[in-house]
Amino acid sequence: TGSSLTREYFATGTQSLLMKECKENNKPWMPLVSIPLLSEEQGAPTGYQISFDAMLDEDRPGIFSFSIPGTNSNAGITNLATIEVAQDGIRVNTSLIAPTEPGTWTHFDLQFDLSQTSDRMIRILITTEHGDMWQRNVPAEDYLFDRATNIQIISLGDPNTKVYIDNVVVTSNIGTD
Repeated sequence: TGSSLTREYFATGTQSLLMKECKENNKPWMPLVSIPLLSEEQGAPTGYQISFDAMLDEDRPGIFSFSIPGTNSNAGITNLATIEVAQDGIRVNTSLIAPTEPGTWTHFDLQFDLSQTSDRMIRILITTEHGDMWQRNVPAEDYLFDRATNIQIISLGDPNTKVYIDNVVVTSNIGTD
């Protein structure tokens, strides 16, 4: 309940994902959207590149969380990153990175390296449609993060608030033995 495709607003193409918080969603921690990622049969990943566009509604701006859960080297469940977009700013793993402007598209690029020389930092580049840019390195939520299993988008706003998501692209580098 609450997620649908819309042609009202889009960053590119002809539609975007509209997430409208509904009072029927009585479990705010549950994802409205969960995108599974291929893993085991592809080989061990050596890194990830994740990009997407997002916009808070101008009249009814919501809040959403974009997270990358997976496993760590101890085979436990963990999280690489949580990006929260709200009216008071954009946070990655609780670090305030950039301001937001409802009604304006923002592009997110995240890069994470899993090689042996990895510093376990997520490189984040945020660009607005007006050309403003913020770049930062933020530590992974779990230093031992090993493999992403899915992407989750959770709406955290008040009832009837809206956010738009477009152009979600996840690329993993696969190591060769």
